[in-house]
This record gives sequence, C-alpha cells and structure tokens, in this order.
Amino acid sequence: MIKRLFIADTHGYYPDLSAFPNHEIVLMGDMMEHGSVAVYAQFEKWLCRLSQKKIHFVRGNHDSGQYGNLYNPNSIIMWDNLAKVFVGHTFKYPWAEAGKNDLLILLDSVCKTHSPHDFAQGLIGREQQTETLRMIGLYEAKQAPKHERVTICLHHDPFNSDTTLLLKDAGEFIANVAGLVNYVFYGHTHIDTVVDAHRCIDGTHFFACPAVQEPGAKTWEQVIYDNGNVEVNLMKV
Repeated sequence: MIKRLFIADTHGYYPDLSAFPNHEIVLMGDMMEHGSVAVYAQFEKWLCRLSQKKIHFVRGNHDSGQYGNLYNPNSIIMWDNLAKVFVGHTFKYPWAEAGKNDLLILLDSVCKTHSPHDFAQGLIGREQQTETLRMIGLYEAKQAPKHERVTICLHHDPFNSDTTLLLKDAGEFIANVAGLVNYVFYGHTHIDTVVDAHRCIDGTHFFACPAVQEPGAKTWEQVIYDNGNVEVNLMKV
C-alpha cells in the first residue's frame, strides 16, 4: 500500500508531520521564500526531523532563486545536494521510481532564466518530456498486460493562464500525459486563486496542492494519496 502526502508552497513554514507516520512525503516546490544559504540551512534542519521518512523532491522557482527569486545556479546546486543527501544518491530530473504497483515520476519545471519577466514561469522542456514518455513506456512494457498506476509530480500549474506564472509548454505536456498516466500533482497555486483544483482529462486526474496566500497565513491543502484514493483536506501548520 502506498501513502503519500503532497506539500507545496509553504514558503518557509515547516509543519510537524508526525500525524503521518506511514506516508511518503512529496515536496512539491516553493518550500522556502528564496534560495539563500541561510534559508537552505533552515530547510535542512526541518528535513533532518523527517529523516525517518521517505522524501521526494520537486523544486520550485522560489527554491531556485536568490535576490528577489531570480534564478540562481547556486540555489539549484544546494537543492540538488540536499536531495542527494536525503534520497541517498545522485538526483537528476526527470526522476522515476518504480514500486510494486506504482511508477512515480518527478519533473523539474523551473524556468532557468535571468529575466525579471518570466522567472516565475515554468518550462519542462522537450528533453524531459521525451524521457518521461520513454520511462512510462519501459514501465508499462514490464508490467504488461496489467496496467498499474503512473503518477507525475511537478511544481508549476499546467492550467494557469497568468502570463507571469504559466507553464510555457503546458499544452504539450497535457497532450502527452492525458490518457496515459493516472495522476498528475502540481503546486505553484494558492487557495484564493486556484481554479478547478481537480480536473480529469481522458481519465488522467490532475490535482493542485494549493497554499493560502495571506499575510501570516500558515495553512494549505494537504493532498493525500492512499493506494489509489486521493483525499484533500485543509491543513494548518
């Protein structure tokens, strides 16, 4: 049985997850406000408290930038180094992990740009999309004829039309995965702005993992995946 807790956009608020002793934790990006050395040190302390849990890492634009969240390669290096420590091996996107009845694929949708106009936008890129389809094909070939669950996680919202936040290749991504995978989980959303937190396209379920974007707010929606069932609740830090 697979149980996962999907958390996104906490922006520096790190919750006590002791209520979920049997869940894998999927960090969906924007776990900090900006990717400075000091902030990464705080993030690492929280990760150490989760050291007994299985953790999956999906980075966001805030995790990947400094100085107003503009993209910074040093922030990317710090994220990858932490992922390597807590996952236990070199980490590269797209990352795939095949379980007994489940394939989990993690994508990097951070737009690697130094422009102040699109630093919060997302881009998966043709290389990751092609490799993702290859991973799914290999997995299903091994599982045939029984079709098992395939789950994809990324930070950016593929349905966001805001020109400052959109996923640039969302159309291509949705066309590639709709009808092919079971679940897509994404962050980069907030409860007060998200539209249609759950959508189903050709049998593929897309779930947002939104946070509350208010001054001093410490609340977001927890999305729990429990052996194929998905539950969404409001969670306070």
